[in-house]
Amino acid sequence: MIDLLKKYRFNIIILLVLTGLLFFFIPNQESRYLRPDIEEIKHKSHIVLLWAEVIFLVILLLFELRQLKKITDIFYLFVGLGLMGLTLFFLFDSIFLSTTLFLNKLSKKETVDKSYKVVYVDDNKNLLLWDNDIKSSIQANQLIKATENINIKASDTLVVSFKKGLLGFNFDPTIK
Repeated sequence: MIDLLKKYRFNIIILLVLTGLLFFFIPNQESRYLRPDIEEIKHKSHIVLLWAEVIFLVILLLFELRQLKKITDIFYLFVGLGLMGLTLFFLFDSIFLSTTLFLNKLSKKETVDKSYKVVYVDDNKNLLLWDNDIKSSIQANQLIKATENINIKASDTLVVSFKKGLLGFNFDPTIK
């Protein structure tokens, strides 16, 4: 048993780190953001991740093309690199998003106030707000759970205070 652990210790450490990321780090990052902010961060982090993967795959392609002996192996090289790129994207997508959310929470201590109109609220702590900037409704249940003693009714106007993150996205919403 000891020999098995020594032989595969690097793989076990990687598996434990990825498990910790999957079950503890990643789910806790999204709880301090409203859904439109998460979607905007997700869109921009996908673009950055795709560019990083393209650069990595082009470097691998150039390295492999130098060592290619048969011209027929080019097809297999492109298929293999394409599948590897797709696998890496899906593997690192949530990890990269959570890291971006974490880096954004390194705040510059600047606050931003934003007004929302209450569309729906009930006793079960469900809150639906109308955002005039994006002309859409957003679910903001974490706002009402954080403030227990506030009386909110439909068609009220709420002023929500956000912290401005290091990357420029709003996080940590609180009702003023």
